[in-house]
Order: sequence, then C-alpha cells, then structure tokens
Amino acid sequence: MKKGKKILAAMMIMALAFAVVGCGKKDDDKNNQDSSSGASATAFENMKTTTLDGEKVDSKIFAKNKVTVVNVWSVTCPPCIRELPHLNKVSEKMKSKGIGVIGVVNETGRDTSDGPVNQAKDILKKAKAEYTQLKMSDDMLNSKEISTISYLPTTFIVDSKGKVLTQKVGATYEKGWEDEINKALKKV
Repeated sequence: MKKGKKILAAMMIMALAFAVVGCGKKDDDKNNQDSSSGASATAFENMKTTTLDGEKVDSKIFAKNKVTVVNVWSVTCPPCIRELPHLNKVSEKMKSKGIGVIGVVNETGRDTSDGPVNQAKDILKKAKAEYTQLKMSDDMLNSKEISTISYLPTTFIVDSKGKVLTQKVGATYEKGWEDEINKALKKV
C-alpha cells in the first residue's frame, strides 16, 4: 500500500509541475531554463509581422519603451492562458514607467486560417487581456530565438531595439514579472 501512495504522490507532483510551468512544444529540452545572455535577437530586432487584426508592425514597436515583455503563448496551453490576466495587469501598471507588453500567438504562424486568430481573440476577451497581440511571422518562426523554444509560454524581455535582455520559460504572476522587469531595467 505504501508503494501505491508514493507512486500516486509522484504522479500528482508531476501533474502540478506541468500545470504551473508550461506546455511542451518540442521534444528537445534545450530551452527549459532562464537565460540572461543578452544575445542578439534577430526575431525581434528585424521583426515584421501583423497584429491579430492585420495591422502591420515592425521592430519600431519596441522603441516606445525602455523594455518590452514579449510573451510567446499558445491557445492550447492552460498555463499560458492563466498568465494572460497577470501580464495585462503588468502592462497597465508599468506602462507609465516605459514598460510594454506584447503577446505573440504561437499558432498564428504556420496555420494561416482564421481559426487560431479567432480562438486567440476569444481567449483574450475572456482573460480581459488588452495588450498588443501579434501573429507569428515566418521570419520569427525561423529565427534562433523562436525555433529553439521547447515550452510555452516562453517570454523574452527586450530593449528598445528588440535585443533580448532576458528569456524566461514558464508562466508566472504579476509580482514575478515585475521582479523580472526590474532586473532587466538594470541592463539598459
């Protein structure tokens, strides 16, 4: 009986870890850690894409802010969806300090139908997440930063030129994002 309880406890811990951290995207595990390398991020420095409503956007969007939180999320990832209201609060609370928040919907890259966009819009409406949401462009999908993502959500904090200051894998809450942003601000 003790062995059964241990197995059950281990399964519960694994399920909880999955629910808190994020959703797997690929089989490799190269990107399942925080990174503060500051490596150039061509996905964002040379970004050209559109919003979910089709408005053209490029890397100049980052020039408005000291730093921008770029959250890559999935419409099929419960931790991603639970994180949306927290990111919205960060966006509202820190906008006056020169902090931006942008979402990038993972499914909008390869799937060119309206399905993922409409699904994302429905999720965003329910989550009351009103910050800018972008489609994943082919250039972004093929970039080192995006193509090596193993788990979602994965979030990049970038400077005013789109250079990555910090990369974080997994979801967090409002206070956690404020702490990450304050660390990143020390690098600009």
